[in-house]
Amino acid sequence: MKAHTKFALSSLAIPLALSACAPAPVRNDLAVARQIGVPPTAAIDALLLGDFDANQDRVISRAEFDAGAASAWANASKGAPKIGVIAFQAWQTGVFGAADALPRFAFDAGFDGEITQEKFLNGLSSRFVLLDANKDGQISRAELYRKAIGAAQATLAPEPPEGQRGRPPRR
Repeated sequence: MKAHTKFALSSLAIPLALSACAPAPVRNDLAVARQIGVPPTAAIDALLLGDFDANQDRVISRAEFDAGAASAWANASKGAPKIGVIAFQAWQTGVFGAADALPRFAFDAGFDGEITQEKFLNGLSSRFVLLDANKDGQISRAELYRKAIGAAQATLAPEPPEGQRGRPPRR
């Protein structure tokens, strides 16, 4: 092999080897959400509600939500009394297509790496409470839509210039 060919190959091999060791780029769901105008949690809430709406009336009653949440736990835990972070991420990937679809801290309140049925159901229940805007014990598509639009507007709002953060001046 000629000397210049060896040099060219070796100069390519080092960056290739280093790039193979580099960490994978971090996914920025917030940036994606800003590009498409919908925050990631709005899509997650819609997926949950679609699964939990047993009678397909486009309203999730508390009973439907509780039954859906219990079914989700059975699917995530596969009968175990508790699951770890990896099993939780596997469940999220299977249901939502992403291992970080819902914040783990909402399900692992003690940060001990173990998610029990109680923690899991409490984590999902917090979504119900958040989305039930009129507190009537059910979530309508209109409530989900309003929540998604409000979240999208907040997500897409431009950052105020430095020194102008906080409340706007009174007129």
